[in-house]
Amino acid sequence: MLNIINLLISAFFVQISRGQLLVTLPQGQILGHELQTFTSRPYYAYQSIPYAAAPVGELRFQAPEEPESWTGVLDATEDSHMCYQMQYDGPEESEDCLYINVFTPVLNRENDDTKLPVIFWIYGGGLRNGAARFQDYRPDYWMDEDVILVTHNYRVGMFGFLSTGDSIIPGNNGLKDQNLALKWTYENIHLFGGDKDKITVHGQSAGAVSASYHLLIKQSAGLFRSVIAESGSPLNMYSFIENPKDYAIQLAQAINPDISSDADSEEIRDFLLSLDGKTIDNYSKATAIAQPAAVIEPESPTAVVTTEMYEMFESGDFYQVPVLMGICSEEALFIATSENYPIRLGRTYDANEALVVPDIFPHDEDIDTAVIGEAVKLVYLNEEDPWAEHPGRVVRHFSDQRFARAIIKQGKLISQYAPVYFYQFSYDGDVGGWNTVVEDAEKIQHAEELYYVFLNRSLSEIDEGDALTHRRLVRLWSNFIKYENPTPEPDELLENIEWPAVSPLDYKYLNINNSLSIELNPKDPYFSKWENVFETYGRRPFSTF
Repeated sequence: MLNIINLLISAFFVQISRGQLLVTLPQGQILGHELQTFTSRPYYAYQSIPYAAAPVGELRFQAPEEPESWTGVLDATEDSHMCYQMQYDGPEESEDCLYINVFTPVLNRENDDTKLPVIFWIYGGGLRNGAARFQDYRPDYWMDEDVILVTHNYRVGMFGFLSTGDSIIPGNNGLKDQNLALKWTYENIHLFGGDKDKITVHGQSAGAVSASYHLLIKQSAGLFRSVIAESGSPLNMYSFIENPKDYAIQLAQAINPDISSDADSEEIRDFLLSLDGKTIDNYSKATAIAQPAAVIEPESPTAVVTTEMYEMFESGDFYQVPVLMGICSEEALFIATSENYPIRLGRTYDANEALVVPDIFPHDEDIDTAVIGEAVKLVYLNEEDPWAEHPGRVVRHFSDQRFARAIIKQGKLISQYAPVYFYQFSYDGDVGGWNTVVEDAEKIQHAEELYYVFLNRSLSEIDEGDALTHRRLVRLWSNFIKYENPTPEPDELLENIEWPAVSPLDYKYLNINNSLSIELNPKDPYFSKWENVFETYGRRPFSTF
């Protein structure tokens, strides 16, 4: 009799648990599963939920469409999808990849009307790689902060950003995927205990580029209330292409050399639509020619970027919400993997000073780029100093050119209209996973802070300093997500510091190191000298910086 009672009790609680894990969406029901954080706190996970129709057939290279409904209960317990990308090859890849994941602290949705704030996470990967994989972006420490985490796949590489520069293949489909996933989150997050009015768009690297793009995308306005952008901006030159059709033709010719360099957009589109997705994926991996990124589109109902990004930020033509953003202290330190590479690169600069000028630097054609190159050199060196004898300055130049300069400028521009909390991550710990040192360069390379923000192990497995830095980052970020202010009140964990918002004339920022400090003017004197180069030689309008 006792065994029968125990079985009945067990069945009763299983049924209650199943009821809590069953969510009815507009398209149908899903069943999630229960997991535990590193601190043994239970949470619910709903994985691989369709937020868009599969972008296959005629939908390839086009804006995403709403998903179809399903019958029965959809199993939402596996992390099994990945979009085709350029630096990975595995059975998980496919075009049918537009799925979203929701991780939420355990709530009794029938008896508790608490609505929790939400992170809408956008992964990085240069707009060419990346996936919303559980092992990469574990929700554990956000669950402990009572914050819901939403992750999603979006198209990258050829499938996400190929464009013919016109209405035939307009481009920016990865951004459009993100917008539809954000809309899905806004409309459905209440079913998971979330507050649709407290959504923070959060990304790192190309994810931060994307997160800040949503400040500019009119269709995204109103779907979130704040942004966290780690080491990325739409003003980063690597994330934007001026002449996208060239890349589309090069891809088509790599597959079929008979394609003419004068092929029109319809011919390119029809040829690429005649191929299976794996063929396109294989050729994009095998060739180094095609590197698609965001573009300025022609006006259309589905267009998301139609005006120069810099000009929109400067004029205030963006969704004006609070932003937390920043950089690592030496973003491009990765170029020193070989200690001789900065020296070799410096010799190349010495041989041709024009090479230090950004590829898409906007200037009058009658100005010799070597003249601009001389001005750029003076940002970092004296006129008589050779680059090759100052590898640390070569690293600084690469860091600023690829990442920091544009990120700092975005913060300055938008601070005229909305609160901006800027940081520099300078803490050198084991979790960051990088130990290269170059004299006269700083120490923390691109993405090191991400390993603290999305820590994928227990605090008992890392040293005390790393654990403290992790706890500080999560506290600052979660405060911003909850209160739109990273330091709303004195906090001993944060050394009772008050992190001020940026002013266009008083660029204060938080330096995150072994201790926390408020400092002035990130990356000066280099940044202010770069501003002078753009003011002296640049030609408006600017798209990037």
